[in-house]
Amino acid sequence: MSGRSATPVDAALSACDSRDIRWVLVAGRPVVADGTVPGIDEQALVTTLQAEGEKAWEAVEGYHWMRKPADEVFPRSFRLARNDEFTS
Repeated sequence: MSGRSATPVDAALSACDSRDIRWVLVAGRPVVADGTVPGIDEQALVTTLQAEGEKAWEAVEGYHWMRKPADEVFPRSFRLARNDEFTS
């Protein structure tokens, strides 16, 4: 069915994104409750992921065949913005 949804459920799901999901139940158990994952400390997760990402970024030079740092191997597409650029 090109361009059309097969069922009303398909239509509803294809028209929404993650901001529309408030609750997800699996076998009657909430895995997303009011937009958050129960039992997960989001700030701790973000902090851990940031630290691990920084370690991986620093390690690129040790694995690159020419020992280039990550900034040379993966150049930025856009320059980093300063915080004061976003204030009026």
